[in-house]
Amino acid sequence: MTIRVFILLFIGLGLWSSRSVADDDAERARLARIAKEIDALAPLIRDARGQADPEARVRFDYGRLRHDLATVRAGLRDYLNAARRTPRTIPPLDGEYGDLR
Repeated sequence: MTIRVFILLFIGLGLWSSRSVADDDAERARLARIAKEIDALAPLIRDARGQADPEARVRFDYGRLRHDLATVRAGLRDYLNAARRTPRTIPPLDGEYGDLR
């Protein structure tokens, strides 16, 4: 292998790995933004709950919604704060928000 080929290979690997790091940073930034957006939903959920008709036959279950969003937010934060990614069991989301009364 000539020195020229070795240098080109080394530069190519360096560019590839720096792109991978940049992609990881961009992904982490997007995931952090999603977590912040979930936090920003709290006042909207509180306002919607305040506007709900307490006499309605079908009511939206805001408690379940808050619980599911907290689960997603915690998962994002765990992923973003983890020193190394390890597999774990994630509790299922409820996803049922209509509540017949």
